[in-house]
Amino acid sequence: IDPGRISDIVAEVLGRLEAESSTGPEAASPALGVHRELDAAVGAALGELDADPEIHVAILTGSGSAFSAGADMTEAVAAIEGKGRSEGMASTYAAVASFRKPLIAAVNGICYGGGALVAIYCDIRIASDTAAFRFPGAAYGLVVGGAQLPRIVGPAFAKELLFTGRVVRADEALRMGLVNSVVPFAGIDAAAMELAKMIAANSPQALIATK
Repeated sequence: IDPGRISDIVAEVLGRLEAESSTGPEAASPALGVHRELDAAVGAALGELDADPEIHVAILTGSGSAFSAGADMTEAVAAIEGKGRSEGMASTYAAVASFRKPLIAAVNGICYGGGALVAIYCDIRIASDTAAFRFPGAAYGLVVGGAQLPRIVGPAFAKELLFTGRVVRADEALRMGLVNSVVPFAGIDAAAMELAKMIAANSPQALIATK
């Protein structure tokens, strides 16, 4: 695949997601949760990339200063109170978990809850120096990342993060193996794209089989 083609596709998808997440006055918050419409858009975009034979690798990132703060808790509370329904980030989880090709998470900032789960579903994680991870499921009576996290950081670190729900900054995430590398915030897109180009230069069939 032509590296320029990768740039065009990624820019198109990220632009679409950014437009989707920037609707409404609440969009100014850097920790805006994933609402139903954005969840559906992410799932659909990943489905398109996975089905496109010209795409060998994909990058998942956030807009602004946050990767994802997880599901929109306003919708979740409304669902609990019987004022609506919420599937959380079901479409995103399903699309990321079933993605056949290499998937890079470019974690540009806050990466909490469901957002952290999405990141650890990805094959490779590059973090900006402003990134922060948190798995707060236990505080809400949920198990988030219990199956995936131990495979990445080992059982001891995984239990610590899941039991406490504490924040893990980028430098500590690198030391424990939660991320592959840490780069300056301004350079995370370029770093992810450089890695994507290296991966895309290989046989697409071999990449899928290896994954």
